[in-house]
Amino acid sequence: MAEKHDDAGMTTSRPTPSAGPVTLAPFHSSIRSALSNNVDADTGQLTRVLITSKLDLAWQAGELVIRCSVARVAMAGREEAARGQRWARGAR
Repeated sequence: MAEKHDDAGMTTSRPTPSAGPVTLAPFHSSIRSALSNNVDADTGQLTRVLITSKLDLAWQAGELVIRCSVARVAMAGREEAARGQRWARGAR
């Protein structure tokens, strides 16, 4: 950060322009995926939802840089023919 003095004698900080984008090597990177099956109680419609999230942690000039993203996909399926059906042990 470069310091700038204005007419009132106050010091303000402003970002120093960089030569270009800096590629950071993360010290931690993780991906988490979760799949859920949801059945609508009224219609019996099955919906599968896949959620994937990514987290990267890196240091840049003594500051922690956190990058995260998430993706969610919902896939509509068939109606459950036997709503509330109980499966026998070991059988499907």
